[in-house]
Amino acid sequence: MGQYWTWINLDKIDQTMGKSMGKFGEACWSPTDVLLFLRPPPRPMSIELRRVPPEPEDNYRLRVKEMEEMVERFNRYSYSPGSWAGDRIILLGDYAADYPPSLTLRDIERVSNICEVNDIEVGSVPPISHERRAKMTPEELATEEAENAARNVYRMMDEVASPYQWDRDRYDNGRLKVEDYTAFPKQTGWVLRNLTKRVYVRSNGIPYMPNDSSGNMEYYHYPKLEGTPGLSQVLYMRCAWSTDNSMAIMYEGNPPLHRGLWASDRFDVVPLEDTAEVLRDEGWEDVTRELAKEMYEIYKAQYGRKVYPAWVEEPESDEESNEEASLVPVRVLTLASCPGF
Repeated sequence: MGQYWTWINLDKIDQTMGKSMGKFGEACWSPTDVLLFLRPPPRPMSIELRRVPPEPEDNYRLRVKEMEEMVERFNRYSYSPGSWAGDRIILLGDYAADYPPSLTLRDIERVSNICEVNDIEVGSVPPISHERRAKMTPEELATEEAENAARNVYRMMDEVASPYQWDRDRYDNGRLKVEDYTAFPKQTGWVLRNLTKRVYVRSNGIPYMPNDSSGNMEYYHYPKLEGTPGLSQVLYMRCAWSTDNSMAIMYEGNPPLHRGLWASDRFDVVPLEDTAEVLRDEGWEDVTRELAKEMYEIYKAQYGRKVYPAWVEEPESDEESNEEASLVPVRVLTLASCPGF
């Protein structure tokens, strides 16, 4: 069947979606609502609906009612844009059998207590049989028992976090919709900040890589917050966590995707123009180029060398005319413009 993945907030014990987002490299490599949870919108969410004839009036009114109910749910519950900013998050694979660096005994006890208080039933991993125990060394037995304990914690966490379980008032409140990106400005650069490691990634430093065999890469474009490739893929590349490396993706580079170097770190998303000076003055490290190159390698492995034949480095910005890279005009780089090709 393969391994399935879910975004989980380790502080709130919450999910962006119920149970599973799909396999890594398939549904789980597309832009998701996880970015919405990391960035409060600059203005209230609103969705404009227009009736276009020949749509029946009753159908239009039903759509308006559904949207009003959705916005009301977002206002009523904590599962709203920006509600995960600063929290520990992880893209958890359902074959995981150990813990990311920041998961503590206190976290485990808290999840167990929630299950107990709310009578949440969790299907535990079957215990090791007496026959198998007799054939195992003490080290093998200790390792498998530790792995089973971790699997049981993740099963409890998945049940507690799921918006479809134990409290019907939470139904569908943990999931935001693609339309909610309408609350965010379009023509602007974004920064994904890793608050734990004090590093950041700029959206305008991740090249647009069209799947057209041209080899063109466009830097300093201004995609929507949910643009692809973009900050969503950065989170996938660094936050996945499992002990099993099975993924529906061809990439086999280092660091391995299933042992994310940022798994369980804290993040937020902010406009580049609002934070560029602060990042520079406080000594944050810009890791955009490193991760953009790694993302290119993933795309090349997934879609083939003919589609992405050569890497094109982000051009240096002209600091005299434009101090911030976000202000550099759009520039399309082709293989013909690169030395050596």
